[in-house]
Amino acid sequence: MVKCEGGTWQKKPGQPHSVGMKSADTHNAQTHESFVSARSYRDATRTMIIASLMMPCLWASAAPAIADDDVALKSQSTLGQIKSLNPHLTQDDPRALPMKVRSLLVGPYNFFRGTADLFYDWSNHHAEDWLRGASVLVILHGDVHIGNVGTFLAGRRDSDDLGFGLVDFDEAVRGPFQLDLLRALSALRFAAEERDIDINDWNEVADELLAAYVHGVSNGTSTKKLATQYSTVADLLAKARESDHADYVAQFCDPANPNRFRTVRFKKDHPTDLMELVDAETREKLVDAFCQYADRPLQRDTLKLGSAASCRAAVLDVARWTRLESSGSQGIPKFLVLLNAPAIEPRHAIMFELKSEPTPAATRASSLGNPIGPIRAQFVAEAFRRALAPPPWLVGWTQTDEAGFLVRPKNPWNEELSHKNLKKQKHVRESAAVLGAVIGAAHGNSLEPPTQRESLAKRVDSERTQLADSLVTRSRAIQQDLLHAYENLAADPAAIKQKKRAEDFIESSARSN
Repeated sequence: MVKCEGGTWQKKPGQPHSVGMKSADTHNAQTHESFVSARSYRDATRTMIIASLMMPCLWASAAPAIADDDVALKSQSTLGQIKSLNPHLTQDDPRALPMKVRSLLVGPYNFFRGTADLFYDWSNHHAEDWLRGASVLVILHGDVHIGNVGTFLAGRRDSDDLGFGLVDFDEAVRGPFQLDLLRALSALRFAAEERDIDINDWNEVADELLAAYVHGVSNGTSTKKLATQYSTVADLLAKARESDHADYVAQFCDPANPNRFRTVRFKKDHPTDLMELVDAETREKLVDAFCQYADRPLQRDTLKLGSAASCRAAVLDVARWTRLESSGSQGIPKFLVLLNAPAIEPRHAIMFELKSEPTPAATRASSLGNPIGPIRAQFVAEAFRRALAPPPWLVGWTQTDEAGFLVRPKNPWNEELSHKNLKKQKHVRESAAVLGAVIGAAHGNSLEPPTQRESLAKRVDSERTQLADSLVTRSRAIQQDLLHAYENLAADPAAIKQKKRAEDFIESSARSN
């Protein structure tokens, strides 16, 4: 038993602080059957139990170290902070840090979307009460904004089986519910600013967010009901249902050889996606990793790819994928697999995305502990399944020796809301309600035991006025601080140089096409 004197754990000099540590709630969630299905992770789980016992005292010991980190980060330029908080993004690869910087310099809203790490670093010093005083932990989405809400395929009946909710759980962590709400309101501030919409009273927007959140926690969400309540949801579902799978896949494939990816995808004469041929060794590793995914129970009976040899033969092509319009996950290795799977689609090939899952932003910023390494991809896949009801179809995970990958089908039915559709105050308020509903449903679904749902809903409802005030005050401060950070990045010659490297790479790829 780990004991603490006077509420503190005596940390030895040089001992690491919060990164990787867990609360008891986190451990309980991860000892759920789906989290311990792989024998290779049981030893790690035992270590997590010991770490979880230290958590109540750990935050106190971490405070001085975090304060030291804060001084170091604040002495850096914005580019320096981004480098420090994103060690997985190399400067040598134009697809990595240079592509990330290019996406951040699109504008303040994109900068906010792509800097969840700066958001959590800010929260370390201005939301300590939430981070260190949490009595209930949920699975946080971790990167809430309008563009991370949308439709997804929930079953194999194509557009007849669409769900609606939070998407892209790459930054998912266990943590206090308030952080997703703070990020949501902060995102609405940046979106309203970019769309030149004046909001008379942000407290009213915050109240819309919280009222819908309470309902979502208690009752979950129904796609049909959301479409009835909110025109933005109905319009997005209608758009998704109009999509054609064959036409969508064809946009990524070589017209002369539909069993191979094209090198560049264009929209209105502008490149939007790069698909680069991978070398033989990388292809072999990725095909093996995909076939591991395909042979897991959730996928095996649906894909029906047979033996490992049959699965490898079904893989038509593999490409490194750079989605140029991405922001949050920009720079992280992603790959597309073109697959012949007659059990799913007998008329044409289908696509899957393999996305590398590095340490999440909240952990990189020392805010919240979380599984890291290949097991990280398993955590993200489980976050999808547990937070969304119904869960997305065929979402899973796999790994190579070096990394873990989230695996999911890539199809035209994944449509996301856009801040560009905001035109008036009423649209911002409606977006707040939609965000609150889907965040609340995801948090409620993640709670164990389920009886905690009503307890959390009652707590938030009883504290709504005070919580709205806090969200408004803190989101305003975040907006001001991140705007300064964006301006610093935009004026930094080193950042401009990184952006130029990315744009030269894009131009070269487009020419080669």
